[in-house]
Amino acid sequence: MVGVSRDFLATPGHIKLITYQALLPKLCSCALHLGRIAQHGHTEYTDKGAGYMKRIESLYDLDTEKLRIRNPEGCDICRHPTIPELNGFAGRTLAAEMVEPDEDLLTLVKQGDSIGMMHHMTDLRGNTRFDDPRMVGKTAMECAVYKMSQGLIDPRELEPRFHSFEREEMLRRPANYHAGSQRTPRKLNVIQGTSN
Repeated sequence: MVGVSRDFLATPGHIKLITYQALLPKLCSCALHLGRIAQHGHTEYTDKGAGYMKRIESLYDLDTEKLRIRNPEGCDICRHPTIPELNGFAGRTLAAEMVEPDEDLLTLVKQGDSIGMMHHMTDLRGNTRFDDPRMVGKTAMECAVYKMSQGLIDPRELEPRFHSFEREEMLRRPANYHAGSQRTPRKLNVIQGTSN
C-alpha cells in the first residue's frame, strides 16, 4: 500500500524499529477521584459509573483509590476561562511502544500475514503487571494504563486513542486471559517504552 515491496521490508536490517506513540492529556493535581465519575462524567456515566469502575478494576487488577478523572471546574493552575474543555489538564504525557523486528516478524511481513503479525506482537509482550513502572514489553495502551493507575491520566482519555475497555474485555475472553496473569514471551525483543 505504501509502494514498497514486502521482500524489501522483510530484508533484515531494513526495518530497524517499529514505534507507536500517542500524546494524552495529563491530569492536573486538582483531579477528582474516579468514584466521582457519575457526578462529573458525561451523561453516559451517570447510571453506569459503578460498572465502569468495576470493569477497569477487573481488567487491570488496580487499586481504584488511585484512579482520577478530570476536574471540569479546574483550579487556579489549570483553569482556562476561554477554553473550559481544557480545565483539569496540565500538559500532555506520552504513551508509547517500540519493537525491534526479529526474524519471525520479518517472515510474517514477507508472507503478508497481518493476523499472524498481530499474534506475534502479542507473544512479544512482557509479563509485568499493569501498575508496574517497568515499560519493557508493554503496548502503548498498557503504558497509558500504567499512567492511569498512578492517577496521571483520566481513564476516559484512553478509549478514544486506543480502544474501549469493553473491547479489551472481549479481546481477552478467547484466551482465558485474566487480570494479573503472567504472559510468557516467545522471543522478547522489545525495547523499553516510556513511563514519564
